[in-house]
Amino acid sequence: MKHTTTIIDNRGIHYVNRFNDKIENTISWNSFEKSDNFKGKITGINSSSNSDLLRYDVFVKTVGSGKYSHEAFFWFISANGNIEAHKETFSGNHIFSMLYSNKLELVRGLLLGLSHFRPDLKIHPKAFGMYYINPDTFAVEYEKRNEDINSALFITALVIIVTVFVMFFVFF
Repeated sequence: MKHTTTIIDNRGIHYVNRFNDKIENTISWNSFEKSDNFKGKITGINSSSNSDLLRYDVFVKTVGSGKYSHEAFFWFISANGNIEAHKETFSGNHIFSMLYSNKLELVRGLLLGLSHFRPDLKIHPKAFGMYYINPDTFAVEYEKRNEDINSALFITALVIIVTVFVMFFVFF
Protein backbone atom coordinates (compact mmCIF):
# COMPACT_ATOMS: atom_id res chain seq x y z
CA MET A 1 0.00 0.00 0.00
CA LYS A 2 1.49 3.32 -1.08
CA HIS A 3 -0.52 6.18 0.33
CA THR A 4 0.28 9.87 0.40
CA THR A 5 -2.65 11.11 2.47
CA THR A 6 -4.59 9.90 5.49
CA ILE A 7 -8.18 11.05 5.92
CA ILE A 8 -10.18 10.40 9.09
CA ASP A 9 -13.92 10.98 8.92
CA ASN A 10 -17.21 9.58 10.23
CA ARG A 11 -16.72 6.34 8.25
CA GLY A 12 -13.19 5.57 9.46
CA ILE A 13 -9.60 5.98 8.31
CA HIS A 14 -8.86 6.23 4.60
CA TYR A 15 -5.41 5.87 3.06
CA VAL A 16 -5.35 7.75 -0.23
CA ASN A 17 -2.75 7.95 -2.98
CA ARG A 18 -3.04 11.53 -4.27
CA PHE A 19 -0.83 10.75 -7.25
CA ASN A 20 -3.48 8.53 -8.81
CA ASP A 21 -6.52 9.63 -6.75
CA LYS A 22 -7.06 6.08 -5.52
CA ILE A 23 -8.16 4.98 -2.06
CA GLU A 24 -5.58 2.35 -1.12
CA ASN A 25 -7.26 1.13 2.07
CA THR A 26 -10.09 2.00 4.45
CA ILE A 27 -10.44 0.95 8.05
CA SER A 28 -14.01 1.49 9.17
CA TRP A 29 -14.80 2.23 12.79
CA ASN A 30 -16.67 -1.09 12.92
CA SER A 31 -13.45 -2.93 11.99
CA PHE A 32 -11.74 -1.98 15.25
CA GLU A 33 -11.58 -4.84 17.73
CA LYS A 34 -10.84 -5.28 21.41
CA SER A 35 -7.32 -6.43 22.28
CA ASP A 36 -8.79 -9.46 24.10
CA ASN A 37 -9.80 -10.90 20.72
CA PHE A 38 -6.21 -10.74 19.39
CA LYS A 39 -4.35 -14.04 19.72
CA GLY A 40 -1.12 -13.22 17.90
CA LYS A 41 2.08 -11.55 19.01
CA ILE A 42 3.42 -8.08 18.39
CA THR A 43 7.21 -7.80 18.35
CA GLY A 44 8.39 -5.92 21.43
CA ILE A 45 4.93 -5.68 23.00
CA ASN A 46 4.56 -9.07 24.64
CA SER A 47 7.55 -8.48 26.92
CA SER A 48 6.87 -8.07 30.62
CA SER A 49 7.77 -4.36 30.62
CA ASN A 50 5.13 -3.65 27.98
CA SER A 51 2.51 -6.18 29.00
CA ASP A 52 0.24 -3.46 30.40
CA LEU A 53 -0.19 -2.07 26.87
CA LEU A 54 -2.25 -5.09 25.85
CA ARG A 55 -4.84 -4.18 28.49
CA TYR A 56 -5.81 -1.36 26.12
CA ASP A 57 -7.39 -1.64 22.69
CA VAL A 58 -5.48 1.35 21.31
CA PHE A 59 -2.03 2.34 22.55
CA VAL A 60 1.16 4.16 21.58
CA LYS A 61 4.67 2.74 21.78
CA THR A 62 8.12 3.80 20.65
CA VAL A 63 9.33 1.41 17.95
CA GLY A 64 12.72 1.13 16.33
CA SER A 65 15.97 2.17 17.94
CA GLY A 66 18.36 5.09 17.87
CA LYS A 67 17.78 7.65 15.17
CA TYR A 68 15.24 5.33 13.55
CA SER A 69 12.92 5.27 16.56
CA HIS A 70 9.46 6.80 16.34
CA GLU A 71 6.09 6.68 18.02
CA ALA A 72 3.51 4.34 16.57
CA PHE A 73 -0.13 3.74 17.35
CA PHE A 74 -1.30 0.14 17.62
CA TRP A 75 -4.86 -1.10 17.39
CA PHE A 76 -6.63 -4.28 16.40
CA ILE A 77 -8.87 -4.75 13.37
CA SER A 78 -10.89 -7.53 11.87
CA ALA A 79 -9.72 -8.38 8.37
CA ASN A 80 -10.61 -11.45 6.32
CA GLY A 81 -12.08 -13.20 9.34
CA ASN A 82 -8.95 -12.68 11.47
CA ILE A 83 -8.06 -10.18 14.18
CA GLU A 84 -4.85 -8.41 13.19
CA ALA A 85 -2.65 -5.83 14.88
CA HIS A 86 -2.38 -2.59 12.92
CA LYS A 87 0.53 -0.17 13.36
CA GLU A 88 0.14 3.46 12.34
CA THR A 89 2.78 6.20 12.47
CA PHE A 90 0.75 8.87 10.69
CA SER A 91 3.39 9.49 8.07
CA GLY A 92 2.97 9.00 4.36
CA ASN A 93 4.01 5.74 2.82
CA HIS A 94 5.94 7.01 -0.17
CA ILE A 95 9.44 8.16 -1.05
CA PHE A 96 8.76 11.91 -0.69
CA SER A 97 7.20 11.67 2.75
CA MET A 98 8.81 12.14 6.12
CA LEU A 99 5.83 13.08 8.25
CA TYR A 100 2.50 14.81 8.02
CA SER A 101 2.38 18.47 9.00
CA ASN A 102 -1.05 17.87 10.54
CA LYS A 103 -0.07 14.81 12.57
CA LEU A 104 -1.54 16.20 15.80
CA GLU A 105 -4.86 16.81 14.08
CA LEU A 106 -4.85 13.28 12.63
CA VAL A 107 -4.21 11.79 16.06
CA ARG A 108 -6.94 14.02 17.48
CA GLY A 109 -9.30 12.81 14.74
CA LEU A 110 -8.46 9.19 15.50
CA LEU A 111 -9.02 9.54 19.25
CA LEU A 112 -12.18 11.60 18.79
CA GLY A 113 -13.54 9.10 16.24
CA LEU A 114 -12.79 6.16 18.50
CA SER A 115 -14.44 7.77 21.50
CA HIS A 116 -17.48 8.76 19.43
CA PHE A 117 -17.99 5.69 17.22
CA ARG A 118 -16.35 3.04 19.43
CA PRO A 119 -16.74 4.08 23.08
CA ASP A 120 -16.37 0.41 24.06
CA LEU A 121 -12.66 0.47 23.20
CA LYS A 122 -10.09 1.39 25.85
CA ILE A 123 -7.49 3.97 24.80
CA HIS A 124 -4.20 4.14 26.70
CA PRO A 125 -3.89 7.51 28.50
CA LYS A 126 -0.38 7.95 27.07
CA ALA A 127 -1.96 8.34 23.61
CA PHE A 128 -3.51 11.61 24.74
CA GLY A 129 -0.56 13.00 26.70
CA MET A 130 2.08 12.20 24.13
CA TYR A 131 0.27 14.21 21.49
CA TYR A 132 -0.83 17.08 23.75
CA ILE A 133 -4.52 16.21 23.47
CA ASN A 134 -6.87 17.00 26.32
CA PRO A 135 -8.80 13.74 26.98
CA ASP A 136 -11.91 15.64 28.10
CA THR A 137 -12.24 18.18 25.27
CA PHE A 138 -10.06 16.53 22.58
CA ALA A 139 -8.45 19.92 21.98
CA VAL A 140 -4.80 19.96 20.96
CA GLU A 141 -2.86 21.92 23.59
CA TYR A 142 -0.50 23.78 21.28
CA GLU A 143 0.73 26.09 24.08
CA LYS A 144 2.01 23.15 26.12
CA ARG A 145 3.62 21.65 23.03
CA ASN A 146 5.35 24.94 22.23
CA GLU A 147 6.61 25.19 25.81
CA ASP A 148 8.16 21.72 25.50
CA ILE A 149 9.74 22.60 22.15
CA ASN A 150 11.14 25.87 23.52
CA SER A 151 12.54 24.07 26.58
CA ALA A 152 14.25 21.50 24.35
CA LEU A 153 15.70 24.24 22.15
CA PHE A 154 16.94 26.17 25.19
CA ILE A 155 18.67 23.10 26.63
CA THR A 156 20.23 22.31 23.24
CA ALA A 157 21.49 25.89 22.87
CA LEU A 158 22.87 25.81 26.42
CA VAL A 159 24.75 22.56 25.75
CA ILE A 160 26.22 24.00 22.55
CA ILE A 161 27.35 27.19 24.30
CA VAL A 162 28.95 25.27 27.16
CA THR A 163 30.67 22.93 24.67
CA VAL A 164 32.06 25.89 22.70
CA PHE A 165 33.40 27.55 25.87
CA VAL A 166 34.99 24.32 27.10
CA MET A 167 36.61 23.70 23.71
CA PHE A 168 37.78 27.35 23.59
CA PHE A 169 39.52 27.05 26.97
CA VAL A 170 40.99 23.61 26.23
CA PHE A 171 42.47 24.48 22.84
CA PHE A 172 43.45 28.14 23.39
